[in-house]
Amino acid sequence: MKKFSNLGIVFGRNTCQLAPKQRRDQGFTLIELLVVLSIISLLVGMGIYTLVRIGSSSRLQATAASIRAIIRKAKNTARDEGETSGILYQPERRDLFVIQPTLGAYFHFEKSQIQGVQGGFQVEGGGEASPLGQGKGIKLVKGHLGDGVEFLGPDSGIQFASNPFFSPQFGIIIKVWVLRKPIPANSKVYQKSRTKKVEDQKFFLVQKDESYLLRLTGDGRVEIGLRGKDENKVVINHFVQTYPGIIPENQWTLVEMRFYRGELKLLVHGIPRVLQPIKMAENQKAPPKELEINANPLIIGGGDFPVIIDQLALYIIAESERFHIPKSYDFIIEGAFPKVESPPTNSSSKKDKVKIKAYQVFFNSKGELHSFYHSGPVRFLIGKLQSPQKGSNDKNVKKGRPKTQERKDGGTEHKPMMVWEKVIPIAVDMGGNLLGEEASKKILPGKGLHLPQENRKVK
Repeated sequence: MKKFSNLGIVFGRNTCQLAPKQRRDQGFTLIELLVVLSIISLLVGMGIYTLVRIGSSSRLQATAASIRAIIRKAKNTARDEGETSGILYQPERRDLFVIQPTLGAYFHFEKSQIQGVQGGFQVEGGGEASPLGQGKGIKLVKGHLGDGVEFLGPDSGIQFASNPFFSPQFGIIIKVWVLRKPIPANSKVYQKSRTKKVEDQKFFLVQKDESYLLRLTGDGRVEIGLRGKDENKVVINHFVQTYPGIIPENQWTLVEMRFYRGELKLLVHGIPRVLQPIKMAENQKAPPKELEINANPLIIGGGDFPVIIDQLALYIIAESERFHIPKSYDFIIEGAFPKVESPPTNSSSKKDKVKIKAYQVFFNSKGELHSFYHSGPVRFLIGKLQSPQKGSNDKNVKKGRPKTQERKDGGTEHKPMMVWEKVIPIAVDMGGNLLGEEASKKILPGKGLHLPQENRKVK
């Protein structure tokens, strides 16, 4: 038998054998390749979706953390400054920031702070401004707490040079203890004052020309004057007064003037008093939105009758820690105090209604929620709202029909129930304590809701 190895065939005994096939190159078949690509696509898709969800959740958590930081800042400011602080939210701009009072100047009027100098006195004050002023026609007497300063005659007073802490833009608080005294009989100093009508006799507690003033009258009224810009940036004057007899003679009285962004209040011993416009030319009924800033000096005291002043404090109100709420989230404050804007007094249109311009949360000097503005806890809600599906199992949702609500004018309106797709609640109780997420879900906010509470459900 002869072998032909070069042909790869062996002949013999009527049989033939094929040589083994050579192994093919490594690789994927078309079907295998399609299966692998499908698996990769599925994994990549799931990964991207997971990353998007993680990113979205992280952004929401970061936003909630910024809101918590603003709440803590407002609370700590109130406690540190010993004065009302707060949070203001402007829905139109979606801005949230701290209403921050700062003690610009404080005067104890103690003997150690008043030194005699040539031609008068040198008066030293505390606070951020640390002011040093020149006084005349004053004398140190017994005050409400320790010593006080009595101003004698129309030419008396203490003048302080211009300082940024005396020129706030958005708000100012003036607190002072006063004791109003009758004009001494046969006094040459007040000879001209006695010729005036009692209601025309004035004593200037604090004044800064072309910006603000706080003064008393001979019949026991308190008058306030403000000069600043309205919402259209037009410069206006605003002068108001209380009823007579608010400040009695020979009795220590605590007077507080509070102004912030167009809202003006006067308190006597902590009780708000009614303010009426003073009849005078170019006097606007509404306060300005912001005060004029100028380089005029600050003057304390001086007028047509003697007054003793003690413990004078001047706070400026600034806005800090501004945070913009992202448009991708819905934001609600339950239990907030609304800042409203009334329609023009000469308007007769039904379309002109009271508008809510902002929502405010206030803390008192102890860092607690201020009971004057809040009747219960406050809750901040940040997340995403959505309309419920028709097949929703929520018992509070009437399927196929919008929820009907009564309007204040007696009519009804239809508002669809909204539910939170995802939400982070942040609540503050009346003690000023910042609650955790689970406790925030269960808490019942006080009155003054951002939107009707029955239209908001926290999952």
